[in-house]
Amino acid sequence: MNKKEKMRAFSMSTILGGMGDTVERLTEGILFNGWGKLRSDGSLVISQSLYLSGASLVTELPEKMIVNGDLDLSDCDALESLPSGLVVKGNLNLSRCVQIEELPEDLRVDGDLFIDLGSDIDVPEGVVGGEVFYTYKDYNEEL
Repeated sequence: MNKKEKMRAFSMSTILGGMGDTVERLTEGILFNGWGKLRSDGSLVISQSLYLSGASLVTELPEKMIVNGDLDLSDCDALESLPSGLVVKGNLNLSRCVQIEELPEDLRVDGDLFIDLGSDIDVPEGVVGGEVFYTYKDYNEEL
């Protein structure tokens, strides 16, 4: 992550911390900062990678969201599910998203998917264009 991406990630964390956990507020924050736009079909297109790692207030994401880069949702422990119509043009990181139990059938990840080792999440065939990597829930845990 370069300096500009880190600043945007910090800004998004600040927005989420100050605005709350609703989909509407998340969408407003993305649009307000010029990181995305709404299409006429109601989909939210985000023009770059979106780093929401550790955003503990996020419980859901907008339906029909398209991320033109990576989507990092690691440590979003309140996130209950992924939305229908989610498209990630890069990698999707769901490490330590303990509430997510299944992936939507129409999910599309062009890059790699990262989920916890031992997770009960079934990855539907054809959803991931890259590889599925299994991560340890506790990085301090000995192998």
